[in-house]
Amino acid sequence: MLCILCSGCIAIPTDFYGYGTRRNVSEETGAKLVVGVTTKEDVLLALGQPDLVMSDSVTFIYTWEKIKGVGISLVPLPNALGAPIDFQKDFQLRLKFDENGVLVEKWFSSNFEPWFK
Repeated sequence: MLCILCSGCIAIPTDFYGYGTRRNVSEETGAKLVVGVTTKEDVLLALGQPDLVMSDSVTFIYTWEKIKGVGISLVPLPNALGAPIDFQKDFQLRLKFDENGVLVEKWFSSNFEPWFK
């Protein structure tokens, strides 16, 4: 117990969706979309409206976040003692369609949002 207190914080691994984020899109969902087969209509029916449509109107972007861990600061810093710290991971699925509305490219990306800024 003394080691935990001396470390300055307690980190608890988690894996849940952030508040207000999409829950119907994931890396697995993106894998089910087939380039050259899946249409824009298929995507809209399965995933709903995208979070962002690029100005070219053929690129849809779906975003979501997961909380991969929660920490509690034990160091007496201003506004930090006992404050929860989220370890957030952001995800993005980009889908590009041709002029006929058929999926031609898809990208999946994620990044780790550091808790210290």
